[in-house]
Amino acid sequence: MGAAVVLCATMAIATSLRVWSEEPGLYRPLARTCVAMAVLCVGSGALRPAPLVLGLVLVLLLGIPWGLAVANRVSHYEAPAV
Repeated sequence: MGAAVVLCATMAIATSLRVWSEEPGLYRPLARTCVAMAVLCVGSGALRPAPLVLGLVLVLLLGIPWGLAVANRVSHYEAPAV
């Protein structure tokens, strides 16, 4: 449950940033991904797996939104003009 709160709080804070409206192509898919991962975090916690399994699942689920953000940022990187 705590991981889901962190994911949702991160996106709630992100909506208050100025770049939210400047780069919707990055932040809106990231917000949807965070909500989906929050639901999966709650669902995996409800299954009550062994602590090691739950920890590994949460690390994986928390890494997916950040991996998406990095991949999106790298794919849209423009080298500065020299």
